[in-house]
Amino acid sequence: EEFDISNMNDRPLSVSRDSINSDIIRINGLYPISLRNRDIEVINGYVHQMEAVIAPSNDRISDFIETWATTPGSGYMVMSKLLLACGLQDTLSAYRDDTWERMYLTKQVLDLPVHNTFGQVGTMPEHRYFGFTIFAETDDFWLSAIPGKARVEDITVEDVKAYLEGLDVFGNVVGTTYDDDYQNPLNIINQFTTYHVLPQRIGRDKLVIHYNELGYTYGTSQVPTIPIMDYYQTLGVPRLLKTYESRESNGIYLNRFPILQNGRGRFSPENENKNDYHECGDFFEIRGAATTPTENEGIEILNPLELNVDNTSILNGIIYPINKLLVCTENVCTQMMNQRVRIDVGCIMPEIMTNGIRSNRSYFPRARPTAVVSRTTISTSTMLISPRAQSSITCRATYAIGTICRETSSISSVNMTSLSSCRQCPSRANMRFVSALPLVPSGVLWLRSISARLRIICRLSAFLWICAWAVSIADWSV
Repeated sequence: EEFDISNMNDRPLSVSRDSINSDIIRINGLYPISLRNRDIEVINGYVHQMEAVIAPSNDRISDFIETWATTPGSGYMVMSKLLLACGLQDTLSAYRDDTWERMYLTKQVLDLPVHNTFGQVGTMPEHRYFGFTIFAETDDFWLSAIPGKARVEDITVEDVKAYLEGLDVFGNVVGTTYDDDYQNPLNIINQFTTYHVLPQRIGRDKLVIHYNELGYTYGTSQVPTIPIMDYYQTLGVPRLLKTYESRESNGIYLNRFPILQNGRGRFSPENENKNDYHECGDFFEIRGAATTPTENEGIEILNPLELNVDNTSILNGIIYPINKLLVCTENVCTQMMNQRVRIDVGCIMPEIMTNGIRSNRSYFPRARPTAVVSRTTISTSTMLISPRAQSSITCRATYAIGTICRETSSISSVNMTSLSSCRQCPSRANMRFVSALPLVPSGVLWLRSISARLRIICRLSAFLWICAWAVSIADWSV
């Protein structure tokens, strides 16, 4: 799990426990903390002795793939060749918005005024980062998939193209080309490769965020319960990629489509009478072209440490290994269209994820989204969504959609909408973290919360009581 706050070098760090010995704790998965000299309390914090130097690289994904494409042993040699063939090295070199840096340093971006409730200035973010997440088939997969290749360095882009053509699963995209122009978005290699890349950096603990779904209590539950999924748009031809985790999956998967015990059909009261929204063990039947007959079981995201790669050391992204072929086939598209898709606002706006705004909800109260989003950068063109009312009986919540006033920074409601949101209802699982839709990062929003209003009322009541008491003392004295 990544820390919510970056280190003093503005780089994220992650912490994990050993799968065999839970007393062994590692930073970034590779650097162990001393078993003896840890939790040393000092006057302003704690000190932990490290058994190895934490040395994240300053190289970007583009630098890594250029090295891996010619160096066997990285585990990602074939995928690196595909990324370079598609001309993505310039895209994957992006790290920080230089225009924003200049505007910030020259004071062209001003802080928001002091908020009239919280009494704090809305400070501007100092940096605006770019990031990427790549899901890559390992070299071991390609050696087993492409016959006649004894060494991974012998596998070429042309070999991969011939292998994909043989699967015949790209007919669902009109205009697909099969020539050697790999930088064409409709080219078969480009379609395949860009579907593995998300234009945002996502830590493993944020690929699927669990909070208050049925049977799960944030902060105390150790394992997932009912399925939780998120949806992301990939690079290249616009397509959705689904991340998924449940108790039954025992891990995070891509494009997994199980049948859930939802109280309908075979699970209705007249039949099996199951309505707990857990996986039943079966998967939806294949509809259209697919890579394998078991495609709907999904693709497990493996632990990068199995390749002995510190995937957090890359300056502008993370790479996750997978051991099955990831393709946006006709079957995957059909399954997506036949499901109720609820997209988290953080998933469709890369800046929220890359810049650490969407966290693991450590600052959220349980049971419902908060009305305070203290670290969301916004501008006067930002559209906001905040809860207005909630009913556990109807499982519906009304949200106000509004905009920020340019002069007063107050919210003006423009229309209302109803969104499914209820802790007691299993369908609540995918309607979460609806608070704000940042479009342009230029400020920090503090929305008035119910608790803030209660504090004001309490203070006003106390003031009036003191005034009444003072008047009564004065009358008694007279």
